[in-house]
Amino acid sequence: MPENPCGIELEEVDESIRLQGDERLLLRALTNLLQNSVLHNPQGCAIRVSVRRDGTNTCLLSVRDDGVGADPQKLASVLNAPYAPKRAHGLGLFLVRRITETHGGQFTARTAPGEGFSGEMRLPCEPLREAAQSG
Repeated sequence: MPENPCGIELEEVDESIRLQGDERLLLRALTNLLQNSVLHNPQGCAIRVSVRRDGTNTCLLSVRDDGVGADPQKLASVLNAPYAPKRAHGLGLFLVRRITETHGGQFTARTAPGEGFSGEMRLPCEPLREAAQSG
């Protein structure tokens, strides 16, 4: 199997963030987002990952690529309908959405032909402690 020339860059990672949830499911969601970028860009792409606070009790895990993108209407149908055996793709992002919602969060995905893909998991996290803010 030929190597895919996609590169992954960690843009921003806030190591103070602590999530409450199923580690395996959250890892599965992140893996699905990364695999989506790799699988749909066999010619290669740059993938950027960030994990940051978005408020006191919320974090944002974001995976973005500069790949070929897709039709936004097809993306909406993938996110809103369960996997169907006749479709070759779709289960990965549907699972990301369900895993995010199961953890009390929201999943947002954006794409357009020629403009890449971005997936954002907005999840509840432990509040930022005063000591961590000042120290």
